[in-house]
Amino acid sequence: MDASLMANEVTPSSYDNSLPHSTREEEPTQVQDEPEQFNFHESFGIMTGRRLQRRYRGVYQKYSFVTQLVTWILVIYIIVIFAAGATKNSDTNRQASLSHSIFYFVVVVLGLYILIKLALIVRWIIYWIIFAELLTYAITGNLFLLFWTGDDAVINTDRQVRHVMIIALVLVEIVTVIAYCFTHYAYPWMVLGQKFDLQSWWNIKPGIETNTLTYRSKARFYTRKRDVVKYCGGLNAQGQPHGYGMWTDTGYHGEKLTGQWENGVPIGPFRSFEHGSGYSFVNIRVGFCHNRAEKGPTDIFFFPRHSENGLNWGVASVECSVSGGFFKYLPTVTHLTPSYVDGAPLNAAECLSVLRTPTDDVVFNHNEEVMLEGQSHRKQVTKRQFFREESAPVLSLPSSNDDNGKEALVLLHGYNCSLDYCMNRLAQLLALGDFPSFIHPFVFSWPSGGVLAYIQAKQTGSESERTSHDFVLFLKSLIGAGYTKLNIIAHSMGARVFFGSLHKGLFDEVFVATGSSTDISISTSKMELSTLTFCNPDYDRNEFVKYGGGYDRARQFCNHITLYADSMDGALFHLEYLSKTSITGPLNYSLGRRGYMIHRDLEDNKVAGRRSDTQFRTWQNKNLAVPPDLAYAAVNQCAKYPGVTSFAYNRSRIPATSDDSAPYGSIRGGTSEAVPLYYLDMDVIDTTWMDNNVHAIRHNYFNLNPSIVDDLRHLIVLKKRASSRPGLLKTTSAENVYIFLVAPSHVKNK
Repeated sequence: MDASLMANEVTPSSYDNSLPHSTREEEPTQVQDEPEQFNFHESFGIMTGRRLQRRYRGVYQKYSFVTQLVTWILVIYIIVIFAAGATKNSDTNRQASLSHSIFYFVVVVLGLYILIKLALIVRWIIYWIIFAELLTYAITGNLFLLFWTGDDAVINTDRQVRHVMIIALVLVEIVTVIAYCFTHYAYPWMVLGQKFDLQSWWNIKPGIETNTLTYRSKARFYTRKRDVVKYCGGLNAQGQPHGYGMWTDTGYHGEKLTGQWENGVPIGPFRSFEHGSGYSFVNIRVGFCHNRAEKGPTDIFFFPRHSENGLNWGVASVECSVSGGFFKYLPTVTHLTPSYVDGAPLNAAECLSVLRTPTDDVVFNHNEEVMLEGQSHRKQVTKRQFFREESAPVLSLPSSNDDNGKEALVLLHGYNCSLDYCMNRLAQLLALGDFPSFIHPFVFSWPSGGVLAYIQAKQTGSESERTSHDFVLFLKSLIGAGYTKLNIIAHSMGARVFFGSLHKGLFDEVFVATGSSTDISISTSKMELSTLTFCNPDYDRNEFVKYGGGYDRARQFCNHITLYADSMDGALFHLEYLSKTSITGPLNYSLGRRGYMIHRDLEDNKVAGRRSDTQFRTWQNKNLAVPPDLAYAAVNQCAKYPGVTSFAYNRSRIPATSDDSAPYGSIRGGTSEAVPLYYLDMDVIDTTWMDNNVHAIRHNYFNLNPSIVDDLRHLIVLKKRASSRPGLLKTTSAENVYIFLVAPSHVKNK
């Protein structure tokens, strides 16, 4: 059993609708004469299990060139030897058929594939084979004796050596695999579950200070060094860590964890650093709502189905790596609220009591911040208590934090995505982006189907009536919980969930129209759609840009629309071909691959016609650009460059004509200017050149690429348009397309 899945559901005491979030008192009501000695037994097992996971599971590593070269040499060597052996056998046995040879080759390739996969995880599997080969060669002087030579071609003594070596090699390999499974999975699971006497095994003794202890496992009998554990923070009636506290373990794989505890267990949110390496990982709470039929949070039905009991709500804590090495067992999800039982949350308001924590009423500041802003802080101390410590453990809140202006961030995931997986991705984005805690994250999960059930996921899942109405019910519940601002990130097919509800006219019930005079701070029926972001969306480009299409309808509710597009997106590339109406027909352009085509032709609108001079003069107000010749002339004129006596304009040398019999190439109409394109008033971020944390398909990396994560933070938190965000450069090929100012990962200083 995977130790990272050990704690799957924990019900925190904060899940109680009757518990108000009162402000912490500035001074304690009573002072204890002596410090309480904390009860470490439960916490020591949990924290030691976490330490063993980090030690044995390790971090993701990029295999070096030498490692890959040696691996390929071994693979090619084995293939050549097997091919030579197969050829020799076929020469001696004329009755060997082609089918037997093919079967033999497939078995060899499959065995090599399994061997390489295992060797990349447990490298000693390869090391033992090499050691056995070399030892056999040292004894017999025959390098091919162990595997590649038949029994008829060796003498009796060599045959006996080979049999002994093969038996020993098999036993050693089996022991290696068993030892790996025990240390990496069984041992941490036993410690987390306290299946044996931990105090005796680690020889735990009290430290020289209160609330400290020292330990040394019996396996480390060869050293006298003892590691120290300290705890400072709240305790419950049983003396277990509870509330807010800091756990410090001086072991190399120990950690310094600061955050929220409950009955001896760290439930988050918290921030932690590994003592020896300095690797950092955080825990973030994420709310979710789904209408899936799957009962397990990691399950995916191949053919999508909706739940029979409507919407299901809950809150989970997600632990993610954020700095240094990224641990292999992270991200991991722990559900804080029960599911499919009578006590499960029924709406967003009930999730809010768990999503928020008592520390939300506390502002954490560094020493230098208190020195610089001490005056302004004293004015606010009546509202919230300010706490200072050496390392800020949680994200600080803005100066104005009241329940009348709550803000939510909602992720609409793509297809073939489980509930836990989409929460992992959203939490990883929030952790790497260091998003402020006043923005509450939610996931709306819909039946997304299996990897080969794209059509079913589209029809039954994202674009169905049930999903559209459930999504609006989800938004209404957010409004009922007091949320007044909403930010939406739609990835891949998740964009179809948004547009499905949009085209059905369901958003009129939940969103305030742009330009409306409605005060969202006092409105109880609608919220503001602050930002709308599409990441590699799976949606038809023509349907989006046409008059009265997705863009025009979305602008009725949001004037801050952003598209992250990748022209090399492999998933959308195949969808463009698979969604063609006919074999010889044109491609069905995908919005997520055509960032430079987010424009429309004014002649497509029968009402708009050509622009007048008045419309030309108002281009700047519409976020459009005038023709380059006029723009450059204006720059020269305003800047007053010395020596400039005239301007160079670009005009057609071919006279315009209205004669239909005119030769090919003549410009028709009364003007020599071509009909310009109308670029939509939205920001398009081209990510085609990005290569950090980008996989081969280039479809799902918005939550890992550092440039995109930082840009999303400026977009969602600060509500800035692309022209005002750092790290972006406007292109010259399209009026609304920006690219990142970043060097390729393979470029380094000499």
